[in-house]
Amino acid sequence: MTIVGSLEEGMGKEPTLLLTKSLMDGISSVALAAVMGIGVIFSVIPLLLYQGGLTLLAALFGDIIPEIIINEITGIGGVLIIALGISILEIKKIKVLNMLPAILIEILLCYIFL
Repeated sequence: MTIVGSLEEGMGKEPTLLLTKSLMDGISSVALAAVMGIGVIFSVIPLLLYQGGLTLLAALFGDIIPEIIINEITGIGGVLIIALGISILEIKKIKVLNMLPAILIEILLCYIFL
């Protein structure tokens, strides 16, 4: 959600995915702070750097990237979110992090075949 949401917001689209993710992060941080203490608040620093950096890069290079690649990245992100939901619900164990390179492979394939 971070990658796709940051890309969409950086390219001037609606930030609904990023807002949904931030709401989920806020709720989970309250639960984690109750268990682990006040140090959970410091996790916002790397999140800000990572998510903000992706948004800034998308804003800088958003005009260079063709619309078809943006649509493909959004599609792959949706599939990854569905796989994450299946894994969280313990329907089937899916290693979603192993699928993240699909975003880079998709960009490469689009430039080769388009």
